[in-house]
Amino acid sequence: MIDGNEPIKEPKRKPSLELDTQLQPRKETKSEGAEPPEPRVNKIDMLKNTINNYFPKSQGEEESIEIKHFPGFKPHQRFFEQIGKSEDEVKYSPQREIIYITKKKLIEKLTHDYEQNSEIFRTVLYTCRSFFTEKELFTLLLQRFKTPLPLNLSPVERKIFLDTVISKIQIKILIFLKDWFKFYCHEFFVKPELEEMFFEMLFLMFTHPDTGKWIYLPISQLLADLERLSDNRDKGIQPVKLKIAALPEIFVPLPIILSYSHLLAKQLCIFDVDNFKRIKVTEFYNKNWTRENKHELAPNLTYIAEMSTKLSRLTSYLILMNKKNMIRVMLFQYLIDLCDQLVRLRNFNSAFAIYLGLQTQAIQRLKELFEPNLGKEYKETLASLQNLFSANNNMENLRIRQNEVMTPAVPYLGCFLGDLFFLEEQPSYLDEQKTQLNYNKFRQMSNKIYKILTFKELYGFHRVDNILTFIKGIPFISEDQIYELSYQILK
Repeated sequence: MIDGNEPIKEPKRKPSLELDTQLQPRKETKSEGAEPPEPRVNKIDMLKNTINNYFPKSQGEEESIEIKHFPGFKPHQRFFEQIGKSEDEVKYSPQREIIYITKKKLIEKLTHDYEQNSEIFRTVLYTCRSFFTEKELFTLLLQRFKTPLPLNLSPVERKIFLDTVISKIQIKILIFLKDWFKFYCHEFFVKPELEEMFFEMLFLMFTHPDTGKWIYLPISQLLADLERLSDNRDKGIQPVKLKIAALPEIFVPLPIILSYSHLLAKQLCIFDVDNFKRIKVTEFYNKNWTRENKHELAPNLTYIAEMSTKLSRLTSYLILMNKKNMIRVMLFQYLIDLCDQLVRLRNFNSAFAIYLGLQTQAIQRLKELFEPNLGKEYKETLASLQNLFSANNNMENLRIRQNEVMTPAVPYLGCFLGDLFFLEEQPSYLDEQKTQLNYNKFRQMSNKIYKILTFKELYGFHRVDNILTFIKGIPFISEDQIYELSYQILK
């Protein structure tokens, strides 16, 4: 029998969502007299605690989250301030292509509740750093995430609007952030404030009252990615000042080089793909690969360019280092075959480097010594290579060939970087107030960057460590050294 004055104990409410076992905090049993453990101040753990404390609450409860639940963190909008209202404008061409668009309107189109536009998604993802600061991008995304509901809605209408409009907008924002984190998370190491902004944005999104229980999964995934970031940090290419090698110091393992040409070609493919996989999107911005501090701004693009130069100079050196003309002819034919093998394997980066080594002035001045002894098939192969790598019409033949090949492949980066350099010269805005983005410029830039980043598929070749070690250790030979060798032959 229950006494009427005795308060009825409410049953313990179960969490409304099963927590990820990897993110679930351990339940430690407290023994009597034991001191409670000190609270951790790690921001990721704090947001996990926020999830555990916040999610069991039902939607009917209006109890606000207290600051004491988040030691060391105050959920105020320190980074995300309100941006003044601007006209939402977009202008289309007769073909319905965007000519210019404001930043706010661009974010609206990116996260539209029913329109699917992969072109806008790719354009914002690959080029957002050209016209957005991190704070501006996060602020606009957060404002879009907090899109207000129409006034005077009934409870049923409110639920329908949340499910059919608001939730779709919020899901698209989190999908974009997932991809954004993948491409730009490496900057968290050099910009600590960027990580703080990103974390605070996740916090403000998670605690927004108009989100459903579905938000737990994408937020948990982003937190897990953030937590793994420090463990999977990619050190990338360490900048090394080029040192000109003295000719007696240059060691060339001819038995390795003069093995089957396709074996060396396959190892060059493996080496180039490894370098392409390290390229970051930020290296393509603001012509970073041409600046004085290019080793810091575009380390991987710079490394690829320097290795191509080394390979090209080594090609010339291999021919000129020998005193006997028959050996020079044999090496010349071998390198023509190696270049052809690389083209067949769709590695245009190393193929073009070797081709340039064969076409240097130091080699061409010895043409009369080579041509009479070249085999017919090698002459035909060389003519084919000359046609492929012709500079006519902005290297039209090579561009067509690269656009037609299937991956795995390694393109000649000079074509893409030349196009990006030209696009960077175009204005970013079409008005003096700098509100109308030149959308066509950024759309073309994103297409070029996207194309480059597709060349990351691995070749299924067996790695030969001694050949890869030789390729990585190719010394830097100066042009003066090449010309001196050529001069000694004609003496």
